[in-house]
Amino acid sequence: MRKVTLIRGARQLLTLRGPCGPRRGTDLGNLGIIQDGAVLIADGVIAEVGPTRRLENLALARGAEVIDASGCVVLPGFVDSDAHLVRGATQKPSPRALKTLALRVLEDAVHCGTTAFETKSADLKILRVHSALRELPLTLVSTFVAAGLTLDAAERVLALVRRRKLAEFAETAPGAPRVNVLSPVIAFDTSGECYPDARMLIDHGAAIALGTGVNPPNLQTTIALACNAMGMTPAEAITASTINGAHAMRRAGSIGSIEAGKSADLTILSVPDYRELPYHFGVNLVSLVMIRGTVLVERSEVKWPAR
Repeated sequence: MRKVTLIRGARQLLTLRGPCGPRRGTDLGNLGIIQDGAVLIADGVIAEVGPTRRLENLALARGAEVIDASGCVVLPGFVDSDAHLVRGATQKPSPRALKTLALRVLEDAVHCGTTAFETKSADLKILRVHSALRELPLTLVSTFVAAGLTLDAAERVLALVRRRKLAEFAETAPGAPRVNVLSPVIAFDTSGECYPDARMLIDHGAAIALGTGVNPPNLQTTIALACNAMGMTPAEAITASTINGAHAMRRAGSIGSIEAGKSADLTILSVPDYRELPYHFGVNLVSLVMIRGTVLVERSEVKWPAR
């Protein structure tokens, strides 16, 4: 029996539908908004997207589990293309301790609306942790980076990484990236470090994605900083944290936008307008997170005792 879910009544449904390839220039600010929007999901995959009235009348919607998003913003799950789940430590924790720590960080990130992660490391112990976490029901892409290694050492480690399938991608040669991943939280955490000049890059036609770059990975904070310190508009920052992040991690065919055929990775924000997102610094606005059609986070209302 098919599992069918209807998310209905979204005040703003940000589909992020648009041209193929990473968004640049004015396309970076196009969120593909549907007012009073709805998403119909079947077996973890988006089946239909459109106005609530139309989707409610579809045959597939009959008997569907209904999630009421009235007054809320519905958007694709955030995509963190520079996530740091665990770092090397001088105390040399055990693999189990590292995995436990990384899992806790992942849970915190999912609570804040992130549903996909690209993690990078040159440390084999950390790459093993990343590999172990790929069993979780979310998108987790692991990349080996050869930063700080000589060419011979990088080739030896890369051979081991490939043999043990510890990473999906490798970064070993310098060159212009297809998507520029910016991490404003690093500048915020590092005294005296300048923020990346996102406005200049966008105005010159560069494709921009946003990553947290630090632990814990919270893309809501990253979006707020991108808008307040890097000259990005809320629409540009959301695009950079969803579909362009998906392009950066080579997953745009399955995640990053709300389109038929893609994985039902969605976040519902408890605000009526997406432009409010940068103005709630440090506040988790997420009311629901869905990954592959399954609700993983649902924040209930406060229940005051009867007087």
